[in-house]
Amino acid sequence: MRWATLIMAFLLLLPSFSLAQTGGGGHGEWVPPRSHGEAQERARRDLALLAELGGGGPLAGWYDLQRLRIVYFLGLEEEVYVDRLDRETDRFRALHPDRGETVEATLQAYEAAAEVLRAKHAFWPGSKTGHLRTGLAALDGLVEANPGHPEVRYLRLVSTAYLPFFFGRGDGAREDARVLARLLPAARTSFPGPTLVAMTDVLLESDRLEGGSREEVQDLRGETLAMTPADPLRALSPLEPEGDANPGPSAQRLEDPDPGR
Repeated sequence: MRWATLIMAFLLLLPSFSLAQTGGGGHGEWVPPRSHGEAQERARRDLALLAELGGGGPLAGWYDLQRLRIVYFLGLEEEVYVDRLDRETDRFRALHPDRGETVEATLQAYEAAAEVLRAKHAFWPGSKTGHLRTGLAALDGLVEANPGHPEVRYLRLVSTAYLPFFFGRGDGAREDARVLARLLPAARTSFPGPTLVAMTDVLLESDRLEGGSREEVQDLRGETLAMTPADPLRALSPLEPEGDANPGPSAQRLEDPDPGR
């Protein structure tokens, strides 16, 4: 798999990687990380920032989902975070018993994606194949049950986009890219700005979009960059269409972060 490509795309999940700090709570320009080492260091720092929030308040569920995304990113290179991802999903379920089916599907998708990461980190070919088949089968089932769930589609795409051709996943990756490109504009308020940019970057890097869809994804990326606040914590928060950080999702929003699904 071309994991380096995925790693660079996932850097944009983390606001402190991607935002030039301009002070205050306003907007700033996005800049790429200088190295993988800096990216990992800042990922751990952002994870600590979310941990310091204590898990309370109206944004608790929103931030806890972002914790999953950051831990998944770290698991791309560090195996210890793959096991932590399972603990994070268990923690989320314990803290948010009324999370609803949409969020539960997200948790299950991260658990399945963790199995694919275990394939990356495993030493023995048999173990690699076993983890890969288990993870992809779970992702396939989740996509079948939730065909309009952007994050489930996204996790299957990043888990399959760069597999060798003999795995036969090319058609599925193209379908996921096509459907995700259609879903993301309506789901833009379901994700923090950096996460949405990461999604658009993976779509564009995968080279599986046709002309019109590609232009729409590029436009969405540019609009999201312009909307995202420079402050790291505010960048992790929900965005309103006009670009101001939302004070927080309601309980209904945690139940189903994307009412359009």
